[in-house]
Amino acid sequence: MPELLSTCVAACLVLMFGWQCYVVLYGVRRLRRPLSPLIEDHEAPRVLVVLCLRGGDPFLSRSLKLLINQDYPEFLLRIVVDSAADNAHRYLREAFGETPPAHVEICIAEDHHPTCSYKMSAILHGTKSLPEGTALVAFMDGDTVPHSTWLRELATPIVRDGAGVSMGNRWYVPQTPSLGTMCRFLWNCSAVPVMTLLDIPWGGTMAVRADLIQDEECRRRIRHAYGEDTTIGQFAKDRGEQIAFPPTLLILNQEDISVRQFFTFDLRQLVAVRVSHRGWPLLATFGLTSTFVMSYPVWRIFGLNVAWWVDVLFVFGFLLTRWAGAGLGTAVRSVFATRGEKINVWSQPRSLQFAVLSGLLIAPLHFIAVLRAWTLRHISWRGVHYRIGGNPPVQVERDDWVTDHRTKHAPA
Repeated sequence: MPELLSTCVAACLVLMFGWQCYVVLYGVRRLRRPLSPLIEDHEAPRVLVVLCLRGGDPFLSRSLKLLINQDYPEFLLRIVVDSAADNAHRYLREAFGETPPAHVEICIAEDHHPTCSYKMSAILHGTKSLPEGTALVAFMDGDTVPHSTWLRELATPIVRDGAGVSMGNRWYVPQTPSLGTMCRFLWNCSAVPVMTLLDIPWGGTMAVRADLIQDEECRRRIRHAYGEDTTIGQFAKDRGEQIAFPPTLLILNQEDISVRQFFTFDLRQLVAVRVSHRGWPLLATFGLTSTFVMSYPVWRIFGLNVAWWVDVLFVFGFLLTRWAGAGLGTAVRSVFATRGEKINVWSQPRSLQFAVLSGLLIAPLHFIAVLRAWTLRHISWRGVHYRIGGNPPVQVERDDWVTDHRTKHAPA
């Protein structure tokens, strides 16, 4: 019996470590592939950039200032604010003053569809009518900090290679290591290669051909979606469109986050995939099995009876994946180095402690998040509560911000 158990556990370790190495090395290969020259001004089509805001983000004012100064000949920035009372207007005034630039348009989301998230309603509003001659629609989040050629890099694969969707991804490196930030850092190191392999875009940096975003089937899916990236990405794949990932479109994210905020963030990403992307079963299975592998030392401590050579196999596989992860880190740093950006390097003993503790904590946290995402029926995002699953798959239940606003302004 112990021999059979040892063989089964060893097979799981080999498959899991092999899959992890493959995914990470695939990401490294994509990051190191030769870059296509960026499009020249005469090739650059007119672009509509849609930014949906509900509340403020830590780097929003900086992001807005960088966005309006993009090295791109002709684009319109359309900012869709959730309501007239939203505090995002304060950040807009900080960035633009009382009068926005000529190529900036600020509007209020007219109505919220009851069968999708508020952000999806804002995207539908922002893309309802496109300026004449618009060939591409780009999306970004309020926490995206775009470099000067961000928009040109998004447009290049669509113009030059005929892609339907061009996407980037975030690379999270906190300014101050803590248990929560290190959990998200480790999560990010695994998530970016997996998203690249499964062609799951990130809505914080994404461009779509105008004819795709105006397609009625695409808009119907958005009206029943929780997240735009998985929804538009799945629609593009169903249409046989190419999804391009220019390696230069890694966006540095350095916000602080607690362990609880990390868990909520992880759960929200998983729910978006579950609702809109056919890769959900594979992604969920990968998450559950990888958690088992990383928890192997815990099982051994609590009495898992396997042969000594299984321990050797685990150590070898662990070191192999760390080697692959180091290669990924080197490739990422080279991307940021070309833009003159530096990634923090933590050398303090306290940073090492957080790294070790987060490595032990992230496995059970992600395991619980995957199980919760698979069975979840209710979730909240920026004060809005949604029902998940059933028909329709997303349904708005209530908006706490509206309730709070009405309470504060109710007559005495």
